[in-house]
Amino acid sequence: MTTLADVPQVLTVRETAQVLRLAENSVYAAIHRGELPARRVGRRLLIPRDALERFLAAQGSVSETGENG
Repeated sequence: MTTLADVPQVLTVRETAQVLRLAENSVYAAIHRGELPARRVGRRLLIPRDALERFLAAQGSVSETGENG
């Protein structure tokens, strides 16, 4: 299994979606809501790895039943 330490310093939306196991639209929505910081470089949106780590930490833990807590 890949850890966040194994991913590049910046990720594309597609790569971020793969790491989070979400649809790309969900990543775009999190960026639009301001939950996941991204930087536009040309036509690409890039998400810094440390921003992804902060995003995950802010989501809280999930119990075995799937409940946040």
